[in-house]
Amino acid sequence: MKTLRASPSSGGTPRSRTAFARSVVTRTSLTTMPNTELIFVSGKGGTGKSAVSAALAIDRARRGHSVLAIDMGTSLGLGAHLRTPDLAYSPTEVRPGLHAMSMDRATALDEYLKLQLRVPQ
Repeated sequence: MKTLRASPSSGGTPRSRTAFARSVVTRTSLTTMPNTELIFVSGKGGTGKSAVSAALAIDRARRGHSVLAIDMGTSLGLGAHLRTPDLAYSPTEVRPGLHAMSMDRATALDEYLKLQLRVPQ
């Protein structure tokens, strides 16, 4: 597993040590699906997670990979960067080889309980 940290632009220095909040990108491969790679982008609010996620997704799709980009918050951030403002719970192809969706945690949990644990609706 590799962890990549975004750094401040080389053009200037932050005013203070806390002025630049870091986004963390973690890459890992799945052992059950050897040709699958997961890339997680996390960080504090306003650090550019959606922009980094969109850039990574577009780059991987341009290189011929099949990509699913998932926004775990609102669909506004990632959707805006991919020029698809209305991301939904089901994947939508936004460019060749690139699908995107917005995952609401409550909806995902509800679906999991219904499908895997057979909890009645």
